[in-house]
Formats: sequence, C-alpha cells, structure tokens
Amino acid sequence: MIKKFSFNAFYAVFAVFSVWIFAAGFFSAEGNFVPNLFLLVLGCLILSAFSFMLIKLPEIPLKAYRVIVPVIFTAYMLCLTLFGITTMTAPISDLEVLIKAADYWLENGNIIRYSNYFTVCRNTLGNAIFIWLMFIPMHLLGIDIFSNTAESWGIAVNCLMIVLAVFFLYRIVAKVIKNRNFHILFLLLCCVYVPFYLWAHRYYSDTLSLPFLTAAIWLYLKCRENCGKKAVLYSVLCGICLWAGYFIRGSLVIAVVAVVLFSAFCDKKDFAKRGLCILLAFILTMSGWNYYVNHNSWIDYSNTQEHEYPLTMWFIYGSHDEGNYCDEDVNYLQSLPAAERPAAAKEKLKEYYSQYSLKSYLEFLNLKYGITYGNGMFDAELYLNSQRNYNFTHHILIEGRPYFAPFRYLSNAIHFTVFIFALISAFVNWRRKEWNAAMLMQITMLGNIIFYSFWETKARYAFGITPLLLFLCIYTLYELAKAADKKLSQK
Repeated sequence: MIKKFSFNAFYAVFAVFSVWIFAAGFFSAEGNFVPNLFLLVLGCLILSAFSFMLIKLPEIPLKAYRVIVPVIFTAYMLCLTLFGITTMTAPISDLEVLIKAADYWLENGNIIRYSNYFTVCRNTLGNAIFIWLMFIPMHLLGIDIFSNTAESWGIAVNCLMIVLAVFFLYRIVAKVIKNRNFHILFLLLCCVYVPFYLWAHRYYSDTLSLPFLTAAIWLYLKCRENCGKKAVLYSVLCGICLWAGYFIRGSLVIAVVAVVLFSAFCDKKDFAKRGLCILLAFILTMSGWNYYVNHNSWIDYSNTQEHEYPLTMWFIYGSHDEGNYCDEDVNYLQSLPAAERPAAAKEKLKEYYSQYSLKSYLEFLNLKYGITYGNGMFDAELYLNSQRNYNFTHHILIEGRPYFAPFRYLSNAIHFTVFIFALISAFVNWRRKEWNAAMLMQITMLGNIIFYSFWETKARYAFGITPLLLFLCIYTLYELAKAADKKLSQK
C-alpha cells in the first residue's frame, strides 16, 4: 500500500516539476517563440517517425551490430575531440586557477601555495586532482601545460569522459531496451547532441563528473541482477563510483540519495546488500578521504576555520535577484569573524526568504527555472567567446556573429526535443506501474530540480542531468513506438 502510494505521489510531483521547468525554460529561451516552437515540433516528429520506422524494421543482425557499435564510438570520440580542439579556449575563471595549481603541483610536489583557494572552494579539489593526474604525461614529456599541445591533450581526455558517460548509458539502454535498432538510434542521438560538443573544449566538473553518474547507475543495476558476494561487490563499486563523482561535483550526492531511496522501496530484504552497502561504501570512502586530506603534506588546511565559507553561502546566492553569485553577500560574510559566519549566513538566508509572498516566490522560482533550463547551449557561449584560434566556428559559436542566432535555435531545438520526451516518460512509466531503471533516472532528475531550486542559478549546472534526459528520451520513444505498433497491429 505504501509502495503504491509512494509511486503515484512521486509521479504526481515529478510531472508538476518537469512540466514547470520545461515551460519556464521554453518560454524564457532566447529567440522568437514561433521559430523555437516550429523547430521543437519538427524535432519531435523526426524522432517519432524514426522510432516508429525502427520498430517496424527487422533488428540489425548481431554480427553487423557488433561492428557498427565500436565504429560509432570511435567516430564519436574523434568528432568530439576534433571539435573541442578546433574550439579551444584560453582557460578562464576557476579552470585557470586549477591548471595553475596543477602546474605548481607537478613542479613542486604539493599545492600548499593554493591552500587558501581550496579552503574557500573546497569542492574544486577533486577537479584539481583530476587535472593534475591528466597532465602528468605532458609534464614528463617536458610540455608546458598551458601550451596548445597540452590543452589538446586535456580536451582529448575530457572528450573521453563524455564518451565514457555515453558508453555506460548505452550499457543501461541495452539492459532496458531489447531492440538493437534502438540501441543504434540512441548512439546516433548522442552523436548529434550539440551540448556535448559545445563543452568538449572545457575539462571542468560539468563534464568530468558525467561518467561517474552513469557508471554508478549501471553498477547498481548490475548488483540487482546478482546475489550474494557479487551483489555486494557491485554495491561497493557503485558507492565508490558515486563518491568519485561527488568528489568532482558535489551535487552528485543527489544520486546517492536517489539510489538508496530506490533500493529501500525495491530491494526489500536485499536492501542491506544493495542500498545500505552502497551508502556505507560512499560514506566510508568519503570519510577516509577527508581524514587523509586533513593529515597530509601536500596541502595545508590548518587555516580552514579562518578562510572557509559556510556551504550556506551558495544557497544565499540562489535565494534572491536572479539567484547568481553576489559580491554583496561575499563582502558581508568576509566582514565577519570566521566563527560567526555560519550563524550569520543562516540568518541572511532567512532574511531573503522572509521577503517573499507565495506569489513572488513562485515567480522567483519560475525565473530560476527559466535561466537554468532555458539555454540549449548550457552557457557554453560564455566560454567560447575566448577561443584561442580564429576559424570557421567563430561564425556560428560567438555571439554577434552571422550564424550564431540560427545555431542557438538549433541548440534549443535539440535540447527541448530531448527534454519533452523525458517529460513524457513520467506518463509512460506511470502507466507501466514499474519501479525500473527509468524511474531511478527520474528520481535523480527530480532531486536535481529540487536542489537547484535553492542553489546558485547557472544554466551549466543543468548540464549534469543531460545523460538522464537522453536515456529517458530513448526509453519514451521506444515505449511509444511499441504501443503505436501494437495498436496498429490489432486493427
């Protein structure tokens, strides 16, 4: 009874939020409404037509399938890397600091010089370590990590992480959808998914965390297929994988909550071997790392109390105006002794939220959702304006250039087409009455929506749910095509 009620309650909440954020994003998207709507409808029709055609066609022979899949992955990796190198940008903002820290680390064996930065922005340490590891081969070869050669290497590694995210998604799709035609359609959809290309040039937490999310979900599904020691092994690996993703991007903790909640409802007496084991592996790995990082010689966290800002500060950013970074908030907390900052931040947060009426708060949330989910480029244009080398991509990727507006329309069309099928997945799965992989994706997606309702507002933060959107899109297309084929067959 509780499980049935929870199932229906979840889909009611998921439907409300997914429709809301889609509408907020679509109506706030740049460009004229009519072209955006026309391209959205066209995108939906094209994908629907392809899906119906593929469900009617015989499945691709297994021998051909085993050749086609690696060819697609190889071509995809090459295309992403080539596009990333072509659109190479000068490292700016936090990424520039992280590369400088990695360079210092490679030269001196520590990053003590950057300790204060990592105290204030502790969530970027995982990204810094990944970049440090990534550039070790360049350092050994005597190549300056700020050179174009090293930058190209970083882009190639970044593209590999995107491809790995797609690979694990593909493995999940292969588990859920028993039709090889749709596996190929899914891979082709990923190959034309514009946001991955636009972020190929920037090896930051937005992209580097992607494969850990999809790998963790795949590992959880594997642990559900097994029992005994194998189930425990996959659970432990899932927990460690979730920690690795969380270490690079803190918001991945939402996936931990989603997996554990899903396991609590679905695994019953096996919850200890699965959900609980995943949670313990995550906590123990995180605790072990935190102990180690506070007792080492390569970074100095002795002044943490003096320099660290409370996590509440990022919630403060997200609580007023457009929800973005605010100098006023930072200056206010800087003016206070470190010991007083946590309590002062909580009071400031209460102050901002107490100013809202119900109507004004809903309007504020609508604004946040519009900014977060209304940009099919996920703010990539902010970084692509600083490309290192002039080439043909300037005409389509840099604001103000001749073909930038049409390209933005195309990006929005692809983003909203994938999004609307992910939205429809709520109805599809509610009709199926199954606690399945699609529902796990939806729980994770809803967790992200709720989290970013309160966190700092940026379109690139929504980039983290793009793998979920792609999976839910292909899942919905498959289910709708199956249902349409069945109805036509009965006539």
